[in-house]
Amino acid sequence: MFRHLNKVLCLFLFTSIVVFTNCKTDPKTSTTSTSNATNTTVSVGMITEPDAVHPILSRTRYGRTVYSHVFKSLLQNDPRDGKLVPFVAKAQPEIKTVEEGEFKGGKSYTYEIRPEAVWGDGKPVLASDYLFTMKAIFNPNVKTAWVSLLTFIGDIQIDPNNPKRFTVYTSSCQIREDEALATAQFYPEHLYDPKGLMKSISFRDLADESKAKELKENAQLKEFATSFGAPERLREPSSIHGSGPYKLTSFKTKDEVVLEKKENWWGDQFADKEPIFTAIPKKIIYKIVPDMTTASAMLKDGELDIMGEMTPTDYNGLKQNKVGQEKLNFESPAVPVIYFCYLNTKSPKLSDKRVRRALTHLIDMDKYIEDNMFGTAIRVNNPFPPHRPYYNKSLPMPQVDIEKAKALLDDAGWIDANEDGVREKVVNGKKMDLKIEIKSRPKSETANAIAALLKSTAKKAGVQIDLIHKESNAIRKQDIPAGDYDIIVGGIGFTPSRYDDLTPYLHTKGFASAGGRNIANFGNAKSDALLEAITTNCTDDAARNKAYTQLQEIVYDECPFLYIMSNNARIAVSNRFEKTMISKIRPGYFENYFVAK
Repeated sequence: MFRHLNKVLCLFLFTSIVVFTNCKTDPKTSTTSTSNATNTTVSVGMITEPDAVHPILSRTRYGRTVYSHVFKSLLQNDPRDGKLVPFVAKAQPEIKTVEEGEFKGGKSYTYEIRPEAVWGDGKPVLASDYLFTMKAIFNPNVKTAWVSLLTFIGDIQIDPNNPKRFTVYTSSCQIREDEALATAQFYPEHLYDPKGLMKSISFRDLADESKAKELKENAQLKEFATSFGAPERLREPSSIHGSGPYKLTSFKTKDEVVLEKKENWWGDQFADKEPIFTAIPKKIIYKIVPDMTTASAMLKDGELDIMGEMTPTDYNGLKQNKVGQEKLNFESPAVPVIYFCYLNTKSPKLSDKRVRRALTHLIDMDKYIEDNMFGTAIRVNNPFPPHRPYYNKSLPMPQVDIEKAKALLDDAGWIDANEDGVREKVVNGKKMDLKIEIKSRPKSETANAIAALLKSTAKKAGVQIDLIHKESNAIRKQDIPAGDYDIIVGGIGFTPSRYDDLTPYLHTKGFASAGGRNIANFGNAKSDALLEAITTNCTDDAARNKAYTQLQEIVYDECPFLYIMSNNARIAVSNRFEKTMISKIRPGYFENYFVAK
């Protein structure tokens, strides 16, 4: 029953990484005075444009960065300490154990929406809007990863005497259910379903996997899904509506995305006492700048106020630059993100784990970190954050060993019989050279450096490494679903939860070919069972930690990844601001808190 197993760490869907933050109030230097328009505008650099301003359908962190200011949730992580605090909800939920009835043994979460909360058109935010959003997520024709996070929900009941109060009943225990319910951004039903196509469909039927399959051909559900996912819903300002402080006013492809503060936004009245409602800039402009050299120049010229995800080289270069020192502040919060290379285990060249293991001995990650990261990263040996108590430190770090790699490749049947320097093998009746492609966006310094490092060593073992440059969206939308890749450089970020759920990335039901996030196409019955044991164990920490340890051992043995590192964020910020908010929530800053001098 995968739908109640595959809770999303996707961690990028609802929550973000948090430990503590640094609220800057004393910039190092000052700059010349700027216009009032500049003082009320923040310009943020992005290396890739958002795929959508649509929480349920967006699949990238760039989309999340933008839509998080437009759409809001019941609770939200405070960027200062990571605690979940009320936002659209009036207060923390009333949580009870269900003692009898259909959901006996589960829990009930009762929320009440703030009476002041309204949508952009002035209509009140209601419990029915939350219910509608959950129906949209569970609609079998809506393609979203969110459903895997929420399949523990048994029912949602609206208080007949209070349209802003509702209760969610859980049908099974999931280790992160409270976060999932609280942090899901939701939509106005009257604007996203004006024809009432979902009204007559019960949530319980949609949440029942067998009934949902039957409903897949329902004409109303199909029509809704088509409307909900229409192109204009993804980035057309007039079609995007949320309860947050900002509205989308412009989306210029490969250029910029503009958000403007709503007049008389309902949350402003709480900002003095509840900092989570802070929304200072009148305008936030996200400028798409994939080239770091260009971004550095724009930062120095004042065309950009913030640039995160800077390459170590450019970040360090700006820190050493005189103009950079005069005009910028540099921040490196420890945002827990694990970077690695996904190895496509379904690729004919990488289907044998001995080949994948050989690659781990052909890349000198210690050298890469020493030469390229300037002290901002550490090496890891598995996909869990090294600060977690269940991180398996007993697994040895692979070391460069060309002879060992050769022996593994020999055992796997890849031999350079024609002595042309590249090993070959007959696969499915066809001779194939061991030429492995790494696909990445053109300006990815990490992917370029990793490919160069691996290429030089792999050549000595008879493996040819080719770096293929392609835009991120094309790789995500075309190559990954089609399985047309060998290696892709990627990463996973982690939430402030005590528990990590890598189900989306490691469960066999989440294969990329089926639209999931398991890009390595990794997994077997045992690893699936361990993932399920982890996510459904809400009481026994020792047993859960043991399952985590065993899962890491299997992943290590199967080698679906080339592990790279866990590193800090690298952020350059204009020092024209009197106050900023630097956080361990990805991307490492909250631009809505910025106050110009």
